[in-house]
Amino acid sequence: MADPDASPDPPPSAGVLIDGDSHLELLGPWASPDVPPYAATAFTAAERRRIHLLHYLLRGNFVLTVAADDEDVAAFMDGSRRCLDLAAHYVRDDGALPVPDWLEATDAGIKDILRPDHPAVDDVRITVTWDQRIYARSRPRSREILVSAVTRAHLRSLNVWFWTSWNHAMRAADPKDTGKLATIRAMLRNSEGFTLPLLAFLVSVYRDIDLSRLPCPRAWDAESFRLASLWTAMQTTFVLAHEYAHVLLHGDHPLGSPRLEAEADAFAYRVLLAFDRTGFTPDGVRPALRWYFRLLAIERSVGQVINSHPVDWIQEDIQCRPLAFLHPTVGDPNAAYFDAAVGNAAMVAKHFLREAGPERIREYSKDICAEFGTLARPTHDRRAE
Repeated sequence: MADPDASPDPPPSAGVLIDGDSHLELLGPWASPDVPPYAATAFTAAERRRIHLLHYLLRGNFVLTVAADDEDVAAFMDGSRRCLDLAAHYVRDDGALPVPDWLEATDAGIKDILRPDHPAVDDVRITVTWDQRIYARSRPRSREILVSAVTRAHLRSLNVWFWTSWNHAMRAADPKDTGKLATIRAMLRNSEGFTLPLLAFLVSVYRDIDLSRLPCPRAWDAESFRLASLWTAMQTTFVLAHEYAHVLLHGDHPLGSPRLEAEADAFAYRVLLAFDRTGFTPDGVRPALRWYFRLLAIERSVGQVINSHPVDWIQEDIQCRPLAFLHPTVGDPNAAYFDAAVGNAAMVAKHFLREAGPERIREYSKDICAEFGTLARPTHDRRAE
């Protein structure tokens, strides 16, 4: 494996941040002459789809801030083109999707926590898939957990967008509005601007959109990006630990029942709080997981709309799941504030979508497919599960 500390030269400026939890391990051949420029005509349609997905992941090593200048943007675009060359290089030479360092580290940390009580945990293997959905799934009988390649990348982008939008709203709030809801009122005034970028990522879960052309949410600053990355680590750790629960505890039971899901959630939450990482506290974890479940609920509703199925805007079975295991905020006033912010942001997005109505949302979906393109035909009409 390439040196995980490898990075492009010259290093990025303050306007371009490095995501240390992304796929830096794949940037080793950055300056290698053995990596030629990408030529689309040299690959099949299936290969191009994989190249563009891998390019989306590699490009995610770099994040622009809202303060980035023209030079920063140019450097980002040059880096993105080189990431496309590298993606083609990996697909050409191997074709397999490597297990990223972030997933290996998360898996190792979970195994360390579980090993004393579950010695068989070392028999569980992780497989990365090319699926464009945000998910991890378990196969208890074969002791395997499948994780989609885009899970972390999508969650990180959605977390970055939340923090950037919230910072924008705080500064756009009316100075005369001193109430606690000033920021949420500012977000409501720009509900379309907040929701449509989220919608692009959610539609890509149900349509074969060219991920390489999805928008790149900018971080407000280094601190908000740190928080977005921390939330992403919490969410991905929870998702993976949830599937470990199914493998270790539910191998003899058909999955999907509310009781088993509740057991797996509680199991994953205990693992998450035992994880050796700064910030993984009850107050810190609560808003991250509430935002994750709110996103899942909105994603399912969007899928139901664009696939012309009956629409449930409440999604009670998803939204109520964290209430069964999350501790209330106990001491940190910032945690309580962010907890409320998550609920308000999700409310803004859902309010906009419900006001738009199914027909308009389907039009948005068609516009997104037209703007960002597709690599496979026909587009999948995945039923919202």
